[in-house]
Amino acid sequence: MNSVSSKKSQITVFIIIGILLIAVIMVSVIISNSFQKGRLETEDRVSKELSLESEMIKENIDTCVETLTDRGMRIMAKQGFYLDINPEYQYDDTSAYWLIDTINVMPSRFKDIQAALGNYIDSKLPGCVSFDKFEEMGWEISEFMPVTSVEIYKEDIGVDVDYTIVAAKRDFTREFSDTVHVPKIRFRKMYEKAVDLMNNQLLRPDFDVNDPFMDYDMEGYIMENEMLDGGKTILFSIKDGESKWLGSEQFTLRFVASFDTNKVPRTYAAGSQVLFSPDRLAMLIFPSGSPAKITVGQYEADSVTRLQTPHVKVNSVVTQYVDTSFSTKYPIYRFSPGGLEFSSPALLTIFLNKDQRGLPGDYSLLHNGEDGWIPYPHTVDKGTGTITTVIYGFK
Repeated sequence: MNSVSSKKSQITVFIIIGILLIAVIMVSVIISNSFQKGRLETEDRVSKELSLESEMIKENIDTCVETLTDRGMRIMAKQGFYLDINPEYQYDDTSAYWLIDTINVMPSRFKDIQAALGNYIDSKLPGCVSFDKFEEMGWEISEFMPVTSVEIYKEDIGVDVDYTIVAAKRDFTREFSDTVHVPKIRFRKMYEKAVDLMNNQLLRPDFDVNDPFMDYDMEGYIMENEMLDGGKTILFSIKDGESKWLGSEQFTLRFVASFDTNKVPRTYAAGSQVLFSPDRLAMLIFPSGSPAKITVGQYEADSVTRLQTPHVKVNSVVTQYVDTSFSTKYPIYRFSPGGLEFSSPALLTIFLNKDQRGLPGDYSLLHNGEDGWIPYPHTVDKGTGTITTVIYGFK
């Protein structure tokens, strides 16, 4: 009986020990799993924190690209689409000529404008980005070598900064590359409007410096002008209400135009249809193109004289000659080469300025040909402010 009880007691002890062992094992497994889960959760949390920190590095680059693009565009617009103004076209430190003595010198190559903005961003970006604060936080960042390309689209500008950097901290590593920014600037449309203003308004033969936007369709743009130097120099500005605001102002183009007359003769290639005098007040039109290379010059004189002008006739015979002077208040235009004859006539139009249209009396047109200075057939229209005639050559 005692032996049986003893065996039962031993079995009970073994069972208890087994249960305890199982419990210990289970507790160990639970604790191990808990530690493992905690470690994984910690690693995941740290990874997320480092990932968020690394995003700040990329956001820092993106923000600098956007800031420098806007700043570069603002400078370019203010300086007539130049970042560095050509000294030949410089009015002052921040203003560029687009018109010098009625000669169009506005920038004409989009490639130059794109390259200038790209170079500006490349030169300023490393200093703007500055990884110092991230390195102080324990980040190791590879060398930053950006290369920027700019493309002027129909409705906007695209800025693409090409680079690759690797950011590492502890056991976390991340690679970043490229930033693309579209600044919402209607650059091409602004440029096209400026070209239209230049060619169809500022270079009109009857352009009035005292009323520079007379009869001009601004098409929703805001255009302003400011007289400079108390004379024929004007600062123009064009604002586009549909483009992004840069800082505290709308995207605004500025340029300077000088309307003093350039007396340098203009030469046109054979086949040219419309030829202008240096002051653009005389316009010669060939419907089928000029028959040869033609140069148009001009000069001023108070009067011209025809020597030995027939004065008295007796029985159709001239018996007396005198020198006749004609007053010439307005420019004299010289066309060359002399002796050139046209196979078909050309139309010559001379424009009167606004002040001349209101003067009393008529206007005469003189021609200096084989017989010297003589009146030439013409038509005057004071309503349109034009003198027109047909010419058949430069005899």
